[in-house]
Parts: sequence; C-alpha cells; structure tokens
Amino acid sequence: MKLCVSHIIDTTFLFTPTSTPTFKPSLRFLAKEVLNKTIQTSPCGHDSIEDAKVCMELLLTKLQRGPEYSVSWHEDKRSIVDYMGYCGVNSLLVDHQALLGKHVKTQNVKCSFAIGDDSIVSNTIEGLNSKSYDFIWLQMHDFHTFCKKEYEEGKEVSSEEVRKLLASMLQLIEVLFNRASPGTMFIVCAGSGNLQGIKQFNAKRDQNMEKLKVLVEKARKGIAFFKFKPHQDSTTNPEY
Repeated sequence: MKLCVSHIIDTTFLFTPTSTPTFKPSLRFLAKEVLNKTIQTSPCGHDSIEDAKVCMELLLTKLQRGPEYSVSWHEDKRSIVDYMGYCGVNSLLVDHQALLGKHVKTQNVKCSFAIGDDSIVSNTIEGLNSKSYDFIWLQMHDFHTFCKKEYEEGKEVSSEEVRKLLASMLQLIEVLFNRASPGTMFIVCAGSGNLQGIKQFNAKRDQNMEKLKVLVEKARKGIAFFKFKPHQDSTTNPEY
C-alpha cells in the first residue's frame, strides 16, 4: 500500500533486496521464496488468518537469519504459463503440438493438442469434464486458416464470410465459457493478420522499410477474447 508506519513491521520492507530497492515483494512471493509455501490459493480470496501466520513466520525467519538476509531478485524470463504453474495455478492449454510442446512438463499445466475448431472445442470440453481449471487458453484455427487461404490466393476477404465464421466461433466460445467453472480466466485467440506481404517485403527490407512497417502493423491486428467468469454468477455470458 506504499505506507510506512513506525510501529508496524512490513514484510515487504524487511525483504526488499538492497540491489533492487524498487522491487517490493508480495506476501505470496515471500511465502514461496522464503518459506517454500504456496498461499492465497482459495477461490474466495485472501485468508486473513493464513496471511497473518505467514507474516509472523517471515519475521521469525528474518530474526533468525539476521538483518542482512533478503530474497534474491533477478529478471524473471519465464513465460506466463510457467510462472502460473510455479504459483500453483491449474491451466489448460489447447493448440498445435508445435506451439505447446515446451509446456508439456510444466507443473500444474495440462496441454491438449488439436487442429481445427471442432477438435479444439471437443478437447477443451474433455479437459473441463475431468478437472476444474483456473486458467484456460486456446487458439481457434478456422478463421485464421480461411483468411490466410484468401490472402495467398490474392482474393479480397469477403466480409459476409468473415461474419459467418466469427458468429460460428462465438457460439463455440460461449459453449466452452458456460462449461468452465466459476473463477476461471478464459482467453481465446483467433489468429492474426496477413503475413504474406511481410514475407515478400522482408527479403528486400532495406528498400521497403516503410511499407514493411505498415504491413507489420496491420498483421499485428488479431482477434482475442478475454473473460473472467465470476464466482457469484456462473451463468453470465462472455463479453467480447
């Protein structure tokens, strides 16, 4: 809370590394790094009794190890999936094997390999039927595959076809969202823009740098759906 009170011991200040004074470790981080405990995992939020006990344990540890003892801090280069797995977040990832292969052995992460929207949906439902997940990430393919094919053939993408594909995809997403447990973070990606022009101009980017920048900016425009399913209302439809 960025408050400093003379008669209160704040564990954040107790363990702030002298090498990185701007880094203020959270109680959850300190519990894991100092005590090797995972806390604050309840879907109902923080447990004040648990937090208080951990604070006392941290203070005792500091007193036992001396004033110089602190946590080591280094730049965390782990992916969000690796970090959530480390923190005990149960995750379900559904996409190509080539993209998810590196996460197969990640702690608390279930990877399901699929190609095509129907396969992705069925694999996700299968995963949800067997376990409750805190985080679900999946990549839909049909919309991106359609757009890529049209671009490669030099065709203008039909707005009517796009509307049909998006409507179909939204229905599938809603089915999955309604099956997810309350408290689930739900992210669906559906492809990016046209990459063909980038490949063509990249070979001669010295002469086409400005055009390349424009194409890259357009290609970055993709479609993603993000929603947190609240605990109090498990029937709420996703907002896109």
